Amino acid sequence: MTDVANLFDAPRARDDGDPPGYEVPYARIGPLVGGAALGMSVYELAPGNSVCPYHFEYPDEEWLIVLEGTPTLRDRTARRSSSPATSSASRAGPKARTSSRTTPPARCSWRCSRRRRRPP
Repeated sequence: MTDVANLFDAPRARDDGDPPGYEVPYARIGPLVGGAALGMSVYELAPGNSVCPYHFEYPDEEWLIVLEGTPTLRDRTARRSSSPATSSASRAGPKARTSSRTTPPARCSWRCSRRRRRPP
């Protein structure tokens, strides 16, 4: 039988030492459902917080899936608001920053490939 996790009720964690503006509770869904090749995390974004700074990742592709609220997605060219049930893909390379500027908090999920980097 396949393991199942409820995205709204999964236990949340926090990282010690997160700087102000990045204090975001999250749930790692992959380990809860036995995932090996894909990762998925659910984040609860209080107003004024972001998942992480604008950053770069290679070789992973990521997808944003908005579950609740209207988070703002910023990439190299623009900022845009998202709404529940919308999705956006970010290919390998520069990644977007996801923030919340609204009340109530936004809830979103980032799903990513978990490609293994080959040793040089």
